[in-house]
Amino acid sequence: MRTSFGKTLAIAALTSAGALIAGSARAQCNPLAGIEPQMDRQSWIGTDRPRRLFVDERADDDIVGFWNIALTSHGNLGIPDGTVLDKGLQQWHADGTEFLNSSAQKPLTQNYCLGTWVKTGKASYSLNHFAYNYDAVQNVTGLTRIREVVTIGPNRNSFSGTFVIDAYDTARNPLIHVTGTVSGKRITQDTTAQDVI
Repeated sequence: MRTSFGKTLAIAALTSAGALIAGSARAQCNPLAGIEPQMDRQSWIGTDRPRRLFVDERADDDIVGFWNIALTSHGNLGIPDGTVLDKGLQQWHADGTEFLNSSAQKPLTQNYCLGTWVKTGKASYSLNHFAYNYDAVQNVTGLTRIREVVTIGPNRNSFSGTFVIDAYDTARNPLIHVTGTVSGKRITQDTTAQDVI
């Protein structure tokens, strides 16, 4: 599983500060954690083998769904406070995984991100990514960790919180530390393109 989300923000941050980190990022995610297989009795009637389904208690969590998100700078590395670093289309899945299509990265260098999440409070959630960084010829140059802590709004159609990005070279030396805020609006059947752009 691969992604470029973390590297994109790292590039945006370092470029604004007058520095450059080349490449794109890739991520590996936690497999389906906390799932419990159960039999789907309807599916095996009349067949010689039952089909197994994965059922998870998080299916009714408020965070599960499709979101339009924005990540905004806290003013790190010379980036003005309030600068939007990235916008994206994000899905939080009931199995504890997450998918993000980032608008700040070119598809050629993988403009998607995969993560894993857990519920940390009544309406709070923690998201975790580990992204490999690559140079222009696809050599691994380091690792980026991206964390988000978000809280669902009272209407269940928005969330807000914070993010932290830490990038390291292959010798585990820290390269950057970027913080900011993240916000999301739920995408539904009634959402239009004008609502998202």
